[in-house]
Amino acid sequence: MTKLPVLATALVAALAIPTAALAVESDSSTIDGAYLLRQSDEHQRVLTFESGGTVSQISDQQNAVGYTSGLGSWTKTGPGSVTASIVDFNQPDPVDSGHGPSMIVFDLTFSNPVDGSYQYVSGTFSGEAFATGQDPLKPSEAPVRSFGTNFEGTRIVAE
Repeated sequence: MTKLPVLATALVAALAIPTAALAVESDSSTIDGAYLLRQSDEHQRVLTFESGGTVSQISDQQNAVGYTSGLGSWTKTGPGSVTASIVDFNQPDPVDSGHGPSMIVFDLTFSNPVDGSYQYVSGTFSGEAFATGQDPLKPSEAPVRSFGTNFEGTRIVAE
């Protein structure tokens, strides 16, 4: 008789995993597209999400601060939620050793689907800049500096 409660518990646990996975997959609104982000520090950037999981970024600070556009990948973490990781490269500066590659991680929440496409996004990003020659995916040294902020954004729509 004690096997029945154990079997029932195992069945409930087995069913819970696919249900959570289906919840992520059942969201039919598309994230693909470009979004203009307005950061809390008054700067702006554009993130572009491709359906294959690629993401790119450009920023109004690139020329002033000295870094390149970034490329990376994104994955859904829940209905309307995404995590994206982007690598960019900082311009050499003989005074600051933090001008190697950077790894930037975005946590994004999309909202207001219209005709199957999300119209708004909000979230945070945090990044780490490494010394020249470091691999930002597997650094052998601690980052030289860290940065990050929060943002709100809007889908860029062709009119």
